[in-house]
Amino acid sequence: MHWLSKNTSMCWMKKIRKKLVEDILNVFSSKVLVNVSSLEKQVIHGDWNEHNIIVSQDERGEHFLSGFIDIADVHYSYRVFDLGVAMAYMFMLENIDFSTVEAAGHFFAGYQAVFPISEKELSLLPEIMAARFCQSLVFGTYTNKVLDPTNDYLLFTSKNWKTLQDFWKVPKKTYVQTWKDMCD
Repeated sequence: MHWLSKNTSMCWMKKIRKKLVEDILNVFSSKVLVNVSSLEKQVIHGDWNEHNIIVSQDERGEHFLSGFIDIADVHYSYRVFDLGVAMAYMFMLENIDFSTVEAAGHFFAGYQAVFPISEKELSLLPEIMAARFCQSLVFGTYTNKVLDPTNDYLLFTSKNWKTLQDFWKVPKKTYVQTWKDMCD
């Protein structure tokens, strides 16, 4: 009986996750993809996250970003997509001294200070982030379960389904306003 209830629970969880991904991708299609002609393009990294940056220390002990690794996803695309990737990964951070919304906001404020994005791009950012979140979770879960069950690195991403659910429940304008306020 225990096996049956666990199996039923797993089927129910898969349905919830599938619906969440479908909802996010439908919104991405109807809100983001219809506006891509107004978005700025450039060469982007495609996988900005804390595992793909190199931080160095100068002679004063100050840390600075000195490079990027894992450039297999570099391509010409919409600049705000790169920002969305990085900020989505901020929501997966663990053991930080502030909320993930603030972590993403601090990253956004730094980015915005150097490479400002338009109001239109900012309005689309939460949906871009959610779509990348979906991509990471689906790919990580599939790869871990089907292709390489021994790859613990993939478990880091694939365990964040609750984080995505919580992210998606919050009105997107709330995130946008919070991040704008953090730039002031």
